[in-house]
Amino acid sequence: MDTKIENMVIESTMLGINDRGLFDAWLMLSGDGSGVGFGGFCLDSPVKPNGKYSHREDLDGTVGEYVRAILDTVGVDTWEQLKGKYIRVESDGLGRPIKRIGNLMKDKWFDPVAFFAAREDGVE
Repeated sequence: MDTKIENMVIESTMLGINDRGLFDAWLMLSGDGSGVGFGGFCLDSPVKPNGKYSHREDLDGTVGEYVRAILDTVGVDTWEQLKGKYIRVESDGLGRPIKRIGNLMKDKWFDPVAFFAAREDGVE
């Protein structure tokens, strides 16, 4: 497949508990006649005292590091500032998931698959 990089604008965001009870984050993007979502990674872990799930929590700082990586890549200081910002998006084309997002002006990228792989390997 041919990798495609295009400019898109962040139309809206979601940071919180989704309809499955998982903590996640989304960027809803629009570009040249198309729209796509970036996100959907579970950012917390189940807590299972007494053998039953009671709640979920961020046991290892994943939420903060994930959010910080997105903010740093886009070039803003708060989640609320993301809306309306333009970014670069890398994918394998229409209908394929976004591989990574990038700063519009700088060679700065965020790849969530690499982010989680590095955390599993103990690299931060």
